[in-house]
This record gives sequence, structure tokens and C-alpha cells, in this order.
Amino acid sequence: MKHYLILTIAICSLFLPRAFQAQGGELISPIIEQNDESFGFDHVVTDLSPLTFSLTDEHLSGKWEVNILSNGGAYVEVPSTVQSQNQCIFDPTQLTLTICMQARRFYDSSLNRDLFELQINFVSDNGIKTTRSLKIALIPGRPVISDICLTYEHYDWEFDSLMDSSVDYWDTDFSFNIKSPGATKFTMYVTDSFLFKFTQWLYCEDFRGINEAKINYPADWGEYVLVSISNQFGYVHSDTLYTTDYINDPVILARIEELRQQAGISEPTVEEEASDTFSWDNNTLTFDNTVSEVYVYDVSGHLLLQSHNVETMDLSYLHGGIYIVAYKRATNQNSILNKTKIIKR
Repeated sequence: MKHYLILTIAICSLFLPRAFQAQGGELISPIIEQNDESFGFDHVVTDLSPLTFSLTDEHLSGKWEVNILSNGGAYVEVPSTVQSQNQCIFDPTQLTLTICMQARRFYDSSLNRDLFELQINFVSDNGIKTTRSLKIALIPGRPVISDICLTYEHYDWEFDSLMDSSVDYWDTDFSFNIKSPGATKFTMYVTDSFLFKFTQWLYCEDFRGINEAKINYPADWGEYVLVSISNQFGYVHSDTLYTTDYINDPVILARIEELRQQAGISEPTVEEEASDTFSWDNNTLTFDNTVSEVYVYDVSGHLLLQSHNVETMDLSYLHGGIYIVAYKRATNQNSILNKTKIIKR
């Protein structure tokens, strides 16, 4: 009786669709190929070379599809090439800036980078579907700043400035090194001098560098400095630096504090920047009601995140600094976008 059962199972297996025979239903191979190297789907992709996905059975036929997870939680199809029925090739460089700006980010602390999630689908001709996912790093890594230094010859007490008004050259320098894997452009933004609160960026300057750059400029006290780092896939930016924080002379610091008191200005707080239509706990925006549209910009005007018909928005991955939030209430589709400012500590 036992031999008849084994024979029956063997015969039935010959007539099962290949899709069921392939690794218990897993149609997509667990191995990805890139640049003559192989790795699994748990590997975080940081190389921009094409990725090759294969099937566990080269005789299967069906349809491939590569998607990216959007901010709204839906998977959006992105360009890919079917090399053969057995292979699909995805070239990361074919992703547009628009697609990347609308994709959801996942922060990886070990890499200090924000990742996107790709979903690889294959549906066989007889309707059997297999899905695999992987993370890929495209936008520049979160910047790391080091060796911050503010140098100056003396303090001009007549004009309350670090710059000597009696000479016709700049005798101050604010400099630092900044590193960001994947970066191809570094843009510095600086406010006016003698500020106690951030107002607006006065000018910007581009610095050349691949993955890292040396930033320096003739600075004075009371200036806010930020660096926007970009490549073809998107933007990240540094923490906001304040030049006054790098003055060590207690006499000069006492004079600056005296000027602050005379101006009646105190340090800004999160509460001062909060809107009565949402709460901000330094990680999550929570709206009182559903908003139909919400956009988050950095202070240089780059769109970092957008979403629709939400009550909360996770901004925990953002660096410390100042951000602009624009939103529209869902209860009034004809309302204009409301804009406010938040501070990430």
C-alpha cells in the first residue's frame, strides 16, 4: 500500500505546474546579481549598477514588475528591462527625481542613510505570484560634519563685528569638513550677520566635491549656516550651524549677550513655532483633523516630503534644523495652503 502511495504522489507531481514545483512556490530566485557579484534580498544595495533578478526555473514564463514604495503606502511601478522570461534587470539610474521625492524613506542607522524599498514581482502565466523586497540607498547619506572652526583676528568694538572695518580684506574664516556618501553637490546657505533668531537665507554658494567637501567662507557672529547635499535622486541637508557657538572668548560672548538683552530677544522654542492646527513633538506632526495636502520643505526650498489625506506625518529621520510645513485642510478643498515653520532639535 505504501508503494502505491509513493507512486501516486510521484505521478501527480509530473502534472503540477512548474510554478508550484519551484522552491515550494517561490518563483523568484533569492539571489541577486550585480557587477559579477551575488547577494541576497536582505543586502542593502548602495551600488548604482544594474541589478539582475532571476527565476528559480528558467522554463517558467510570465510577467515581471519592479515597484517602489511611495509616501502614501502604495507601490508604484518603475522602469525595468526583461532580459528574458527568466531574468529582469533594474537600473537604479533610470529612476527620476520626481519618483524618488515621492518615495518613502527608511532610515538605516548602521549606514546613516535613508533607503527606499523596492518590490520585485513575478506573475506566472497560470496566475502564481511571487514577491520579494529589498532596500536600496540612492539619495546621499546623512551628512557628518567635523573640524568646525571659526578664526578671526580681533573684535571690532566700534561696529560689534569680528571683521576689521579698517582693512579692505576679509580677516575671518568659518570652515568645516562635511561627508555624505553618494553626494555630488554641496550648496551652503548663510543668513545675514548679527542675528539671534533665524530669519531667511541671504546667499548661497556651491562647493565641489564627491562624497565630501571642505566648506569655508568669511563669517561674522550671528550667522546661521546650512549645507544642502544632493545628487540626481534627491536631497538631504546638514544640521544648522550657528557661528556664535564657535566663539570662545568670554569677553566677546558677554558683549553679544548684552546686545541680545538690549534687543529683547530670547532663544526660539518649539512652542513658539507650533501651529494651533497641529502638534509637533520633535518627531511626528499630528494634525487636529485630516489634511488633504501636506508638504515639508527645507529652508533652501527643496521639497523633502509630501503626503495626502493624512492626520500624522513621521519626520523623525530629519536632521536638526528649521523646516517649512505647508498644508491644506481636508474640510475646505478651496482653501489656500497654510504655511508655518517648525524646528527639529
